[in-house]
Amino acid sequence: MFFLKLESYFWINILVMSKYVTASEAVKVVKSNDRVYVQAAAATPTILTKALAERASELRNVEVCHLHTEGEAAYANPDLSESFHVNSFFIGGNVRHTLAAGNGSYTPVFLSELPYLFRKNVLPIDVVFIHVSPPDKHGYCSLGVSIEATVAAIENAKIVIAQVNLQMPRTFGDGIIHVSEIDYLVEVDVPIFAHDVIPFTKEEEKIGGFIASLIEDRSTLQMGIGSIPDAALSKLKNHKDLGIHSEMFSDGVIDLIESDVINCNYKGTLRGRVLATFLMGSKRLYDYVNDNPFIEMKESSMVNDTARIRKTQRWLLLIQLLKWM
Repeated sequence: MFFLKLESYFWINILVMSKYVTASEAVKVVKSNDRVYVQAAAATPTILTKALAERASELRNVEVCHLHTEGEAAYANPDLSESFHVNSFFIGGNVRHTLAAGNGSYTPVFLSELPYLFRKNVLPIDVVFIHVSPPDKHGYCSLGVSIEATVAAIENAKIVIAQVNLQMPRTFGDGIIHVSEIDYLVEVDVPIFAHDVIPFTKEEEKIGGFIASLIEDRSTLQMGIGSIPDAALSKLKNHKDLGIHSEMFSDGVIDLIESDVINCNYKGTLRGRVLATFLMGSKRLYDYVNDNPFIEMKESSMVNDTARIRKTQRWLLLIQLLKWM
């Protein structure tokens, strides 16, 4: 049995090593008229998107589609409009200019429904750019801090290119994928896009107190990024048995989890686990979720499914301040 396992690990290592290339080599598979999906939020694989933009003179009419992304979107430069068209499912600040410039468009879709556009071939995917943790000894990587519609894109894309980052947290849930599902690996060692916690203003702290006063014990929380959600969370230290079923969360939940205020024991869906589809916060947050089975990262078709959400009796939506829009 020992030697069978050793042989298995050996062949996995051979498989992994055979797939490593440079970013410029990997993106050569993108052809004119292709549709490329890019993993979103803090997991945006900007090494790959930059390498793609550098091929602009060789390409025409490549559609780059995604939700909110972090960092520079070099392909969104209006000067490259003959090469790239940006199709946004969420219009972030780094691509908003494309709507006025004419090199971008917006496809309105619920986040819960986006995976079905890929699975039902409404939007066929040629290439998907993803951002993963390094393969483990069994050959499995993690999509880390952003799942959203990426799993569906991987399942339906013709080619999968992964930016493999030593600093990507390994999270549990839907984002565990085997290296055999990836065509090209590009090794990097760069920080995950982070948003440090900003001290609350007096006004934000007061608003946070008002919100906290509305929350009952055993409530389930949905929250966004920004000072007001974190201000509200900071006022919940004396609450009991709270849960999280949220599109995303940030640093404000960590202290409440560690003090057992948030234990998720009374949620309607996935009791005993925090549930989200992407994360955005500081390095502390990313270190906290790394290899932490209490955090379940699921596809948006599940997390944002209103039928599942209706199973929760006590629900509170914390105000979102999308400062990264």
